[in-house]
Amino acid sequence: MIFDATASGRTIRVEVRGSDGRYTVVLDGAPMEVDRVVTGGHFASLLVGGESHDVALEKRPGGYAVLLPSGAVTVDLAEAARSSPLPPRRADGPARLTAPMPGRVVRLLEAPGPRSSPGRASS
Repeated sequence: MIFDATASGRTIRVEVRGSDGRYTVVLDGAPMEVDRVVTGGHFASLLVGGESHDVALEKRPGGYAVLLPSGAVTVDLAEAARSSPLPPRRADGPARLTAPMPGRVVRLLEAPGPRSSPGRASS
């Protein structure tokens, strides 16, 4: 998942990969390994770069309030804007079609075979 996170007036790009308490978190292109253990309720212990951090996370609309021993930080999260779509590619033969989310193809609007130019009849 890729987000734009804003805290203390600063916005950074955050990418999170992994599951089951083991994550690779990329902050503005810099990767780090993070292990998370829930210690009860909203509380967790994070192991980041060999250092342990006890935190509390409180979900709120648009992000989280993160409670640290040094104080609270509000983090606003927004799904990162996707770059402009790639130009369409012409497939000469079978091609794999992937989507950013699960789905089912229910109708194809193009028949198999060569395309004819708009306004011209195929011979």
